Amino acid sequence: MKKQFICLVYIFLCLSSVLWAKEIKKETSTKITSDKMIYQSKTNKVIFEGDVYVWRPDFELWSDKLFVYFKAKKESGEKVKGPSQELFGQDSGDIDKIVAEGRVRFIRQGKKGECARITYDPNTEKIKMEGNPKLMEGKNEISGQIIVLNLQDNTSEVIGSSKQRVQAIFFTPPEKDGSH
Repeated sequence: MKKQFICLVYIFLCLSSVLWAKEIKKETSTKITSDKMIYQSKTNKVIFEGDVYVWRPDFELWSDKLFVYFKAKKESGEKVKGPSQELFGQDSGDIDKIVAEGRVRFIRQGKKGECARITYDPNTEKIKMEGNPKLMEGKNEISGQIIVLNLQDNTSEVIGSSKQRVQAIFFTPPEKDGSH
């Protein structure tokens, strides 16, 4: 029980700073609920399973599973210091990536997304959506085989294939009477 509590505290600390939230400069809390949580020290990961829900003031995510992967400690013998080392010891590192799988849905800045799998890389600040990814804003939507969102420069790339071409649906507001 104590190890689970320590792990939850660590996840809150780490995810608060990296989970799709560079824009918020002040301290922010992250709440994760699930049916089960597993910490695997040998593989440097934490797994949340079963009806996973992540809440932040600027972001919400739902999925079947959420994986948080840590970087291994530096091999050079150089001591690494950070929240993961303080809570889990020197064998753990900082967050390497976060992966959500299974019926993934999210809301961020009024935009909605859904897919089968999301991978977030905190080093590049990129989100990769796979498995019938779709982004929606109001009635507008775009889909393809893969969608990559770059949070550093606020750009996106939608990649299609011969099996799943890029599709964009945009709605324009109706013209007002008397205007041409």
